[in-house]
Amino acid sequence: MKLKYTLFLSILLSSFSYNVIATEQYICTANKSTGFSYNKATKEWNSTHFKADSKYLFSTSKDKKYTYKVSKFGSKSPVALCNQLFSDHGSIQCNEGFGTDFRFNKENGRYLFIMGFGYYFVRPDTPNGTKDEGSDTPFMEIGKCLPF
Repeated sequence: MKLKYTLFLSILLSSFSYNVIATEQYICTANKSTGFSYNKATKEWNSTHFKADSKYLFSTSKDKKYTYKVSKFGSKSPVALCNQLFSDHGSIQCNEGFGTDFRFNKENGRYLFIMGFGYYFVRPDTPNGTKDEGSDTPFMEIGKCLPF
C-alpha cells in the first residue's frame, strides 16, 4: 500500500512540475502594417503603408516581474512586456514600457501591435544635437500567431 501511495505521489508531483515548467510560445507574423512617415523635404507627416515582414516570438518571460514577453524574432530584447495572464476569452494586452502595445488573442490567433513612439516624442537632446523629427515612425500592424 505504501509503495502504491509513493508511486501515485511521484507521478502527481512530476506532472505538476511539468506544467509549471512548460512554456507557452507563439510565432507571430505580420500581415498588414500602416502608419505615418515624416517627409524631410516637405517637413510633413504622411500616412503610409509599411512592408509587413515582421516576425515576433511571444513567450513566457524569464523575468519574474512579467508573465510574458514579445521579442522581434532573432532578438533577445523585448518590444513589449506583459504583467498579466490571458483573460477567460484568451486575450492579453502587453504594454509595459517601450511605447508599444501588443494585443493578442490565442483563441483566434490574431494580434495587433501598435508602436506609438515617435511623432509626439521629439527630443532636442539626441546624439547629433538636433531634434529627432521623423526618426521614429508610429505604426499599427496586424497579423497571426501560431503555437510554437
